Amino acid sequence: MKHLIIAGPDCVGKNLLIKNIIKDFENITVRHFTVPKNLKPGEITNYWKDEYSHALHLVNHARKEEKCPHKLYVWNRSHICETVYGPLYRNSNSEWIWKMEQFWDLDKEDETYLILLYADPEFIVKQEDGESISNELEKRQKEVQLYLEGFEKSIIKNKLKLKVNEGDEYVPAIGIWYKVSNFIHGLDIDKIIAENSTSSHVEQLKALNRKEN
Repeated sequence: MKHLIIAGPDCVGKNLLIKNIIKDFENITVRHFTVPKNLKPGEITNYWKDEYSHALHLVNHARKEEKCPHKLYVWNRSHICETVYGPLYRNSNSEWIWKMEQFWDLDKEDETYLILLYADPEFIVKQEDGESISNELEKRQKEVQLYLEGFEKSIIKNKLKLKVNEGDEYVPAIGIWYKVSNFIHGLDIDKIIAENSTSSHVEQLKALNRKEN
């Protein structure tokens, strides 16, 4: 079972990427991590400690099953997010995150993949949907910085970071999907097309491949 962890600030296309993955591959389970609204700031860190530890336990257990029902297990947001929002907005220490990665031997997992989607802070501010903790440019700059630092510090072996904007425009979603699919499956473009012959993305993938080559 492959475990795909997707992290990144708000408005960088995490949900859209997952929707595209769901369209083209079978036996996928998606876990969306959200914090309960009734928690006080001082309770949130302990909540995430328990939540992520339990989630990693479930991943580890599923991999040991002889007939695991999941081909791909996707996390929308992850412990990496807590290296950003904990220190920045709650003044909490995030060292527990790296201890948790070590406890679960994430550096030894060949089928765990960390994807970081990010963008220029100025671009993120313009995409604000009203759901973010803060839309101040200074805070957004710090968020992006902390995400990049957390990505580099994570001991997960298989890591890919993708910038989702070029100037004032989003990078085409099909391009992001293509790069992630290649990364987690190690397939060339022809094999992706062959194994997903009914995919709505096939013609777009062919065009993208011609452009990149």
